Amino acid sequence: MESYESGPGRIITEGLLRDDRHIQFNGFNGEAQPTGRFHSIKAGIEIDVESMRIEDIHVELQDVPHAECRELGNRYSQLQGLHIESGFTRAVLQLLGGNKGCAHLSHLIITMGPAMVQAAFTYQTRSETSATPSREQVHNYFIDSCHIWRAGGKYALQHG
Repeated sequence: MESYESGPGRIITEGLLRDDRHIQFNGFNGEAQPTGRFHSIKAGIEIDVESMRIEDIHVELQDVPHAECRELGNRYSQLQGLHIESGFTRAVLQLLGGNKGCAHLSHLIITMGPAMVQAAFTYQTRSETSATPSREQVHNYFIDSCHIWRAGGKYALQHG
């Protein structure tokens, strides 16, 4: 994943999922499938840093096992307007989980959530500003997001 500023108050995070098969295997049709690249899937998500709202999304299903996989790319525009906040994973799966989307792409986007949060806080607290994350932001985005930020832990007590 990679994040960068796309304009004032905007961050783009790009994620890439590559799946290489290192052994030959039998496909569902019984035919031997070669080694090599099986999936190469990209997602680019632009967010508004202040609201944490998805402003734009583009996806590329470059290497996929079936041509029909590429038909799903346009469905991901449904994520525009979604906020990167508690419940993001659930919202992505409700909109595009199961047979409504691509499991690989949906989970790549879910995995990008924490990277987008980190990029947004880095942008907001860059050295040319005096801003630090507010207690509300720490509570909404960090508390119970991982072991280090667990409620009642050292960092939650110190910053939350």
